Amino acid sequence: MLEGKIALVTGASRGIGRQIALTLGREGASVIVNYNGSAAKAEEVVKEIEAAGGKAEAVQCNVSDFESCGRMMADVVSRYGRLDILVNNAGNHCKKYIEDMTVEDYVNVLNVHLVGAFVLTKALFPHMKEQGKGSILFQASMTSYIGQPQVAGYATAKAGYLGLVHTLAAEGGPWGVRVNAIAPGWIDTPMFH
Repeated sequence: MLEGKIALVTGASRGIGRQIALTLGREGASVIVNYNGSAAKAEEVVKEIEAAGGKAEAVQCNVSDFESCGRMMADVVSRYGRLDILVNNAGNHCKKYIEDMTVEDYVNVLNVHLVGAFVLTKALFPHMKEQGKGSILFQASMTSYIGQPQVAGYATAKAGYLGLVHTLAAEGGPWGVRVNAIAPGWIDTPMFH
């Protein structure tokens, strides 16, 4: 179904990102497994995809390092000639009540989720428009829609995804670029714990 497609999944060494990467690989896509933490965990995902007959590679990039994001996207497009699927999945968390959350805590969460995804998407968008197709997926959340205590930064970022997705879908649609979000609820992942 995805044979010949090139996919990049951010935060793909664990949790939901890992499962998305594995599924894309099983469906035939060549998967770029982006990670920031454990290279060993990212390589496990690569090996699992390859063991199932797929193609994958691990690429380290902290999505809140915006210059590195641009370099990673330029490198991927240069080496593969294109990128068909981008999954903006990388995330972090800061669980504190607002009176205990510092501005730095808040901005750090926004930078990883919202700004990092914006930077990656901005770098890729012209290439997808030029190729006349592509799919960009944002990992929103139930907190995009409902209030939950102690997650002001996370909820802001995830709600911000919805506005960004609506805008980019309108901008990309005429060029064959699909932009969507999924909004999972509670999933048993390391970040949940």
